Amino acid sequence: MIVKNLDCLSIPKELKKVEIEIYEDFYIYLIQIDGFGYALHSNKGDNRSNLYVLKTDFLPSDYVLDENYDEKKQFITIVKRLLFNLYENLKIKESKKMQEEYVFIHLMDLLETGQYEIITKDYDLYSLIEEGVIKLVIDTLKNEVNDLKTIVNNEDS
Repeated sequence: MIVKNLDCLSIPKELKKVEIEIYEDFYIYLIQIDGFGYALHSNKGDNRSNLYVLKTDFLPSDYVLDENYDEKKQFITIVKRLLFNLYENLKIKESKKMQEEYVFIHLMDLLETGQYEIITKDYDLYSLIEEGVIKLVIDTLKNEVNDLKTIVNNEDS
C-alpha cells in the first residue's frame, strides 16, 4: 500500500509573479513556484489554454549559463506560443511586436532583481496554477508507472 498526504501536491502559499505588457493591456506573466518550477500565462482568452506549467530547477540567474541552453529554449518556445496567441487578430506592424527571447530575458531579470508581486490563494491565478501543478505531477507519476511496467514486462520476456 502506498500512502501519500495531499500536501505532497501542494504548492507554496506564496508565489512570485512578474509581468510584461506586450500590447495595450495584453500581458505575459511569469510565476515562480519555489521548489517546483514556473508557470507562464497570458491574459488573453481562456485562462486554462494560456497557462503552461514547467517543472524545473532553473533559477532566474541561470538563463545566462550555456549548460542551461535546452531549458532556456523550452521557455522561449512557450513565450513564442503565448506571443502568437496575443498577437493573433491584432493589426500591428511586425516591427512593433516583441521578440520571444527579449520577453523571456526581461521576465527573468524582473524576478532576479526582486521586482515581483506576491500572489496567494486569494488570486484566481493561484488556484489555476495549483491545478496545473497537480495535473503535471499526476501525469509524471503515470509516465513513471508505465515506464516501470514496460521494464518489468521486458524482463519477464
